[in-house]
Amino acid sequence: MRKTNLLVTKLLTAAMLVALISFIHYSFFEPAKHGDSFFCALVLIITGIYFLLPSILAKLSMTIALAFYAIYVVVQVCYFKLFDQYLFINTAFNLFEEAADYTSDALDLVSGKEITVLAVTLVVILLMWILSHKKSKYDFKFMMIHVLLGAICCTSAALLVMKQEQKIVDLGNDVFIYNQSDRYVYDKIAPKKTFVEFFGLEAFLYRDVKDHYLVNENEIIVENEKVTEFLNNNLPYQTNEYTGLFEGKQCFLIEAESLNMAAVDEVLTPTLYKLIHEGWYFSNFYSPTMTGSTSDVETMVNLSLIPINNGNIVSQRYAENEYPTTLAKGFASAGYVTNAYHNNFKVFYNRGVYFENLGYQTFLDSLGLGLESASSDKMVGEVLNWIPVYNDLDFSFWVTYSGHQPYLEESWNDPNQYSYEVQEEYGQYLEIVQQTYPELSINVQLYLAKTMSLDRALESYISTYQWMQRMDDLVIVIYGDHCVKMYNEEAEKSADQILGRTLDDTPLAIWYEGIEPMTIEKHCTDIDLLPTLFNLYNIDYDKNTVLGNDIFDDRYHGFQFTTDWIISTDDYVYNSSEASFERLNISEEEAYESLNRYLEYQEISNLIYLNNYFSDEDELSE
Repeated sequence: MRKTNLLVTKLLTAAMLVALISFIHYSFFEPAKHGDSFFCALVLIITGIYFLLPSILAKLSMTIALAFYAIYVVVQVCYFKLFDQYLFINTAFNLFEEAADYTSDALDLVSGKEITVLAVTLVVILLMWILSHKKSKYDFKFMMIHVLLGAICCTSAALLVMKQEQKIVDLGNDVFIYNQSDRYVYDKIAPKKTFVEFFGLEAFLYRDVKDHYLVNENEIIVENEKVTEFLNNNLPYQTNEYTGLFEGKQCFLIEAESLNMAAVDEVLTPTLYKLIHEGWYFSNFYSPTMTGSTSDVETMVNLSLIPINNGNIVSQRYAENEYPTTLAKGFASAGYVTNAYHNNFKVFYNRGVYFENLGYQTFLDSLGLGLESASSDKMVGEVLNWIPVYNDLDFSFWVTYSGHQPYLEESWNDPNQYSYEVQEEYGQYLEIVQQTYPELSINVQLYLAKTMSLDRALESYISTYQWMQRMDDLVIVIYGDHCVKMYNEEAEKSADQILGRTLDDTPLAIWYEGIEPMTIEKHCTDIDLLPTLFNLYNIDYDKNTVLGNDIFDDRYHGFQFTTDWIISTDDYVYNSSEASFERLNISEEEAYESLNRYLEYQEISNLIYLNNYFSDEDELSE
């Protein structure tokens, strides 16, 4: 009887575990397109381990497993609310330090459903520890029942995963359509949102652990050969009518935090309006919001490579890799002084290490500029005015800050968020915004007020060059790093209806005094900036070390992508999740020829980072 009681206790607890895991999963997720085999396998694995281990060890293991699973799901759900995307485990750890500064904003994403799931999980764990059985000694027969149940569960889980992976392999048996198959989504884990919709969050976790923690080092040689072959097929460098147009001029490159066309306003931000409407405006430029957010865009611009998608952030995990071609190194080779600036401390995104390795001779964070952390763009601009102007040849890269979220009234006067001077400055701008657009959503009003600080910094910067009579030397290149984040549907609708502009239209503009205004309609993204600037400044570089192309190259038909890998070129739009073309202006055969290469961009970039590809001198010499 005692043995029966123990078995019943185990079975009841196992049933409770299965019920909890199912409750957590189906509280947030519908059945996946290709079934919930990975979810079922996870349930079987956890149940099997529970049966295989002795009582105390089983309870300890289940406590850890259940707590991890509940927290993992809740974090994924909250992250999805913010970015419409999922994240790898490494990403969560890499972003933890930065996220700690925005704890209150993160807590706003946690709803009653998430709290309920965490509470139920805690209750079940407590019940598991409370639920007990009469003491008895195991005999061989009783142990075999437990082992058999555990073995059946674990074996079934393994077989279920193997069977499901074979089904997925069969989805892409036709090599010609592999890049358009659901198998491709599974193999590449891109886009992540589509991956979860197709295969489930548990499959995403399985691939995360399998691919990023169980790496086969023996494949590196083969992978590097693949990278070499791919890069050798880059579009060869070729001069054009824009080659050397800016040679001998200075370059002020600005990565503007959250800058979108909604903030380009003739009344509120006249300098930004001037740069875009009186300069070269790239109307089909787009900066996607990727895992590393602002940092990932810095990587694309400075390296002309796609950021890695394995959960790491390039500036953190791969900061000290070898990168033979960077913006700073290219301009330095042409005799330029190369400087980088940011309103925050250099420890954020490991910029102190990363920017030095990128070739910037000087990187001044807020401390180096003699300012407080998170100083406004206007405050930083007043310091920057007097640094580059005294150099004959200067390349400056400024990562701004004022446009950063949050755009909430309660955070406006938070002394932990902004200094008194910054609050006062933003408050003055907010009054102007509210007078100009009184019906606009408060979130958008706050966003516009912050962006006005950048506008005033640019106005001051240009005035300094005018006063120094060096306007002929100055070229300003400015782009938005990503869409406006952490805004609600009301704010989006308000911007669209009242301003007639969106919060997800990242601009790129090039301006110097007297430039002939021009709108460039070619599709392009951040990786194209390096080749384009090098062509404009006639800077020599190895074309087989980058992925981007000169925007002014007539042979290049454009490329941009979203985090869901919707690829847009001048010739077509391709939706990766639906494997379908839109706006197809060329034959499908021609479209596939270029598309298949773009679909490889992520994998090739991943291999470059993972294997530190450019550190291999033999590869570079081939």
